[in-house]
Amino acid sequence: MRCAAVFNAAVALGFIGQSLALAISTPSQELGSFAADSEARNIAVRQISHPLPPPSCDAQAATMINQKQTALSAALGSPTEAMETISECGAYRQRTQYNAVYYVSGASQAYAVCELIYEDYFTLNQQDSALGWPTQDEAAALDGGRYSRFEHGSIYYKANLRANALWGAIHDRWARDGYEGNPNLGYPIRNEEVTPPPVRNGMDGQL
Repeated sequence: MRCAAVFNAAVALGFIGQSLALAISTPSQELGSFAADSEARNIAVRQISHPLPPPSCDAQAATMINQKQTALSAALGSPTEAMETISECGAYRQRTQYNAVYYVSGASQAYAVCELIYEDYFTLNQQDSALGWPTQDEAAALDGGRYSRFEHGSIYYKANLRANALWGAIHDRWARDGYEGNPNLGYPIRNEEVTPPPVRNGMDGQL
């Protein structure tokens, strides 16, 4: 009887010991899992609060803008500020004293907007205007003038006229009619303006 009692007590103590071990080990495992989850959450919060910049976008933009600066260094002069990001991994600009070079991600090159045309583009609120982004460098027009093309229009100037912009339907009609080469239209003599209604623009060939 005494042996049986001792055996039963030993069994009972063994069961209690196993239970205590299980009770002690389980919280440790849970604490370890909780710590791992907390670290993962902390990393996620840090990534949301301080996202890493996409270096590939910045590097590509810098390369394209530098290439344009080198190619047109005589016209553009030295940059007056560092390249700035206009939209994350989307659009970039670098300004010089009277000009600016723009690059939109995915484009084959950056484009320069220069001097009088840049002044008008800047006055109209640049890429946020009805013109949108530049789509080519400034080029020679008829009669000694100059022009730049944009997503939705153009800016033209010549010696006796300041730079003036056309966009949208008026620009499209002017383009179909031969741009400044149409003797009945010629160059725009003022920026397109909204007058209710209609929208209008003057030309040096015919108002």
